[in-house]
Amino acid sequence: MSRVMKLASPAALVLALASPAWAATQLVYDAPAGCPGQAQFVDGVVAHGGDLGGGPAGVERAFVVSIARQGEGFNGTFQVREPSGSSGKRQVGGRSCSEVADALAMVTAIASRPEQAEAGPVAQVVQPAQPVPAPLETAATVPPPALPDGLRGHTTFAPSRTETVRVPAGELRFDLIRTASFGLGATWGLVPSTVLPRYDLTLTMGNFVTLPDGRQRIGGLIYQWNVALLDPGIYRSPNTTTNVAAAVFGVSVCQSPLYDSKGLSLLLCVGYGGGVMVLSSSEADTGVNSTKTLGFGLLSGSIDLQYNLSAHVLLSARGGGGFETGDIIARRSDGTQIFKSSPWSGSLVGSIGFRY
Repeated sequence: MSRVMKLASPAALVLALASPAWAATQLVYDAPAGCPGQAQFVDGVVAHGGDLGGGPAGVERAFVVSIARQGEGFNGTFQVREPSGSSGKRQVGGRSCSEVADALAMVTAIASRPEQAEAGPVAQVVQPAQPVPAPLETAATVPPPALPDGLRGHTTFAPSRTETVRVPAGELRFDLIRTASFGLGATWGLVPSTVLPRYDLTLTMGNFVTLPDGRQRIGGLIYQWNVALLDPGIYRSPNTTTNVAAAVFGVSVCQSPLYDSKGLSLLLCVGYGGGVMVLSSSEADTGVNSTKTLGFGLLSGSIDLQYNLSAHVLLSARGGGGFETGDIIARRSDGTQIFKSSPWSGSLVGSIGFRY
């Protein structure tokens, strides 16, 4: 209301145009639904000391009052029309229609008084109302106050991860990404000098938000679940052949420095898992066949590069390495060692994935 009064009060003091005494005044009032009606507007004029009734003999004139929506607020105009011509339009702006209508009622009341008609020409000082800024535009220019975050510690070594992103007016879209990828690749290091074919199934889940300008941001971590089958692999040594098969599983958490649901995405992942390896050895010199099952743990890290071909199909290439816990040793029937794996291994997998 204060803003409206700043515009309306100066106008009320100097608004009237030079005009002879009038016989009658016609009111032409137009306002959108939800605004005060004409009867309420006339009551407002009377409350401000105005009179729209007849006067001394003279010419007829009309007061034209119009209110319309403008952005997040309303804009009102006032004009005097007489047979000799029309005055310039006076404008008033405000956030609510009732405020604008009340200001125009005051202007109309002042213009309707006989003493104003005899005052002679005066200058127009009511400035056109400026558009009322939208709330999001105001928020974009006035930084919000910092809010205390009692759930987070603030230390030199572990600063808060709270992030503020300013966005233009529009819609924010929140999505849950879920993909299932099927891959083919290879693993090396688990068995010396032997590359094991690898068949992968990877499930990925994460949350991202699309800003009104099209930029996308990942909300929190991305999670991956992986199951792989390593088979077949053959390790040959003098008088011994060992067939190797393994199943590996793991859970990873990933960060994404680059994410585009319509293009290229990059995931940096670390995880923990384990596996089971089956070693079947055949001894040519003794004819003894033996089978041994070993378990091991696995700490892993990987880089996953994905390209989204469409909303539902993607291609990916993942490379990584791992550290195995537990000894993977193949032995002959007499206890002598055939081979011992390295604690380090690597893998490379190409996949096709489906988003759902």
